Amino acid sequence: MEVMIVDDEPVARRSVRECCEREPDLKVVGEFGDPSAALQAIRLQPPQLLFLDIQMDSMSGLALA
Repeated sequence: MEVMIVDDEPVARRSVRECCEREPDLKVVGEFGDPSAALQAIRLQPPQLLFLDIQMDSMSGLALA
């Protein structure tokens, strides 16, 4: 399953990525600290699973979803 991670906190992104890497069925195809960049990538190649931070400075995870 293709996964993207969007969080403005590097430590949180790393934590989610490490959890995903332990699961053989998950493949992280994108990791973003900037929601706008994530939105562009999602439009080009929508992931099957998206981990979103709800509270980010430039755009909320809910707005991105």
